[in-house]
Amino acid sequence: MCVVKDCPWRIMVMKSKRPGLFVITKLPAEHNCILMTLERNHKKISSRMIVDIIKQQVTESPYLKVKNIQSQMTSMYNYHVTYKKAWIGKQKAISDVYGDWTTSFTKLPNFLSVLMHYNPGTIALIDAVASDMPNTSICKRVWWAFKSMIDGWQHARPVISIDGTFLKRKYTGKLLVAMGSDSND
Repeated sequence: MCVVKDCPWRIMVMKSKRPGLFVITKLPAEHNCILMTLERNHKKISSRMIVDIIKQQVTESPYLKVKNIQSQMTSMYNYHVTYKKAWIGKQKAISDVYGDWTTSFTKLPNFLSVLMHYNPGTIALIDAVASDMPNTSICKRVWWAFKSMIDGWQHARPVISIDGTFLKRKYTGKLLVAMGSDSND
């Protein structure tokens, strides 16, 4: 019988004398209500499949819109994917291409040590607190100044400009920049 409730369509099948085979004894000519349900959201179109399709697009432009992913899946496969499934696929593709936040934070101490090694005189500090989980810490703030910037402060005007922006999404915080200008701005 049809999976759609109140649909009268039924197919009759009989077990064959040969093991493992079935014979269709009655097959109604037309049935189209199942097509309407399949076009809404197909279970086989997973977020991982969406990643494989859009990964190149995310590499070229990480600002790909979820609505565009949905319309692309509809035009390619004639199936509509939900906004949530397309969004999860996009997030996984961004993580595959650029790495995820957790990986980036774990690479931060190595990045700063390499920065100080290849730029002698550069100063970098990480303020972190211990976490409840073993062998992990929570990054509170990071600060660094290049040697050339430190040397240039003595020639800067006695006015310091500070600008900032808010970090959003999963990891909130503020990104602050202190600037000084010399006589040539």
